[in-house]
Amino acid sequence: MVVITSVEPTEEQVKLLHSKVAQEVSAIGEENFLKSDLTRLKNETRGGNWMRRFLLHQDSEMDAAFKMAMDALKVRFEYKIDDLNPDMFGEKFLSVGGFFQRGCDKDGCRIFVIKPKTRTDEKTDELKKLLLYWFDRLERESEEKITVFVELTGCGIRDMDMDFTRFLVSCLQEYYPYFLNYLIMFEMPWILNAAWKVIKSWLPPKSQAVVKFLDPKSLPEYIAPDQALVEWGGNDAYTYRFIPEKTQIEATSANGLSALEEMRRKVHFADGETGSMDTEISDASGPGRISEGQLVKLKPSDEILFHREDNETIGTIVLTNIATKPITYKIKITSPDKYSVRPSTGVLSTDANVTVAITVKAGYHTSSIVRDKFLVMAFELDANAANLSSAVLTDLWKSRSDTAQQFRLRCSVAAGDASDQGFITSASSASKPSDDVLKKLNDIANGQKRLESKLSYQKYFLILQFFLVLSLIIFTFKGQLIRQITDGTCPAP
Repeated sequence: MVVITSVEPTEEQVKLLHSKVAQEVSAIGEENFLKSDLTRLKNETRGGNWMRRFLLHQDSEMDAAFKMAMDALKVRFEYKIDDLNPDMFGEKFLSVGGFFQRGCDKDGCRIFVIKPKTRTDEKTDELKKLLLYWFDRLERESEEKITVFVELTGCGIRDMDMDFTRFLVSCLQEYYPYFLNYLIMFEMPWILNAAWKVIKSWLPPKSQAVVKFLDPKSLPEYIAPDQALVEWGGNDAYTYRFIPEKTQIEATSANGLSALEEMRRKVHFADGETGSMDTEISDASGPGRISEGQLVKLKPSDEILFHREDNETIGTIVLTNIATKPITYKIKITSPDKYSVRPSTGVLSTDANVTVAITVKAGYHTSSIVRDKFLVMAFELDANAANLSSAVLTDLWKSRSDTAQQFRLRCSVAAGDASDQGFITSASSASKPSDDVLKKLNDIANGQKRLESKLSYQKYFLILQFFLVLSLIIFTFKGQLIRQITDGTCPAP
């Protein structure tokens, strides 16, 4: 399972892993790898970003990241991922809506929906290829994380293909680095508890924190109603249809972003406001660049690093006014009950800076920090507005918040403080399930199918038996009536 820690590897670690993988590929022979992967590796920026994700996934453990990278390259070549396309699956696979992407969760991560109930007679190998097609397509569109949403409404054991489920977990755990935000199991019936126990054995104990069992009441904690389908209790009246992957440049919104990027950059904060990023968090040019017209410089520019100090978990942001006029700033959080932010709002004159201290309140585990986002907002004030009262500042924010520049920051935990029980460790420690357990579960599923078949036959047999008995009764009564009439013993009306 994907590691949810955001301990950032150093530039030297990324370069070292990139070099080691390139050397190993050369030693094995480039003919044993996909051309697209070779091109990606040879590109310093794209290859470096890819290697960084392997390190993030493995908590910056070099050997584990190297092994994962090589395994991923080999599996991609084995399945010839470059050749996977919708045409090879046919209309039957694509029309039922068993796999599709729709909406984003509250962290701005795309939602990839899997509906086991829609399966017909597809073979497991074909389903695996279709899953790889979708994962690769989503990764081509954006390397940001996804949330996998498994809709289990009305499912029984016969709907659970354990071989496919194991492959799904392997993809997220071993082949697609740092790609999973949450694995949501929606409305899982109690009858699938045995299946979950087997799936649970495939995950590192601490990685189970990314698996969420939700129903319509608890879903809004992770997916806003406007992003949830009506059938989940949300407001999105979406009707499935397969949409081919765009090969041309995507249509852009008014601010120059694609529709996908526009959706991804929205963050739902505690007061219901949706913050939209006007500045890039990070891209090929690296985080921390200053955009033209930017009002405030943030340090760190994209990720707040929390660490332990005097039995407290704290992080800091330094805000510097780089505009020609005074500015006002405001900081919002996705989980305000979890943090103390001092100061959370204020005014900065030109070239002035302020250090914002963020303290995690008692009772919250380290693992929950990496889920949260901070939104820094700022807009310019008049040149003589450096000493505004709190009341005036509050009124200004009410009237001008929609014009403020916005900067979203992720959260991470220092490597030395990421060892408590709430923090996710490397997926390489995952325990493997017993083949006997898996065999027994499959036997249970097959046994249920045979039992359902027998019950169906018995139902038809009982119906036939009922009509035969009914016919016999009618025939016997009719015979007795005829004899009574013939003998003259039939009672008078």
